[in-house]
Amino acid sequence: MQFLGKVSYTLYLIHELFIVWLQRDTYNVLLDNGVGPEVGLVYIILIYTPLLLLVSWFLEFTVDTPAKKFSNEFDIQTRKKRPPPPKTFTDDSEEIVD
Repeated sequence: MQFLGKVSYTLYLIHELFIVWLQRDTYNVLLDNGVGPEVGLVYIILIYTPLLLLVSWFLEFTVDTPAKKFSNEFDIQTRKKRPPPPKTFTDDSEEIVD
């Protein structure tokens, strides 16, 4: 279940591309080659469900996780307390100007 939780957002983002481009075209090719609609649907589910999960995992591993780590580190770096700016002296006197 943790695996599905990790890849769920990536799966949500890419599933429409697979459905529109690949699954519909493959289903139509199967129907044109004499495969029945029910059997064609079973083939599509058996082919594209593991493929979707694999692509989602790959994108999670290569894109989403590094982006989350980078944004977290960037957030930590920008929240660190910065030292105050250095005090400067005027040329005429030795008074400190803020």
